[in-house]
Amino acid sequence: MTSIVSKFPQVRYFASRKTKFIEITHTPVNGVSTKVTKPVIGKAEARQITKELNGVAWNF
Repeated sequence: MTSIVSKFPQVRYFASRKTKFIEITHTPVNGVSTKVTKPVIGKAEARQITKELNGVAWNF
């Protein structure tokens, strides 16, 4: 059997009328995960950043 390993960084996209941002969750170290938020213009920029980080887009 193979174990399932979560891919990191995980990137989630959030948008409202006034703000759009991504939340980047990095690999947990010693049981603590790091989350970073970064403003974006839209989904295209979010996808570009995700690709640059070699991350996984979770909801876009």
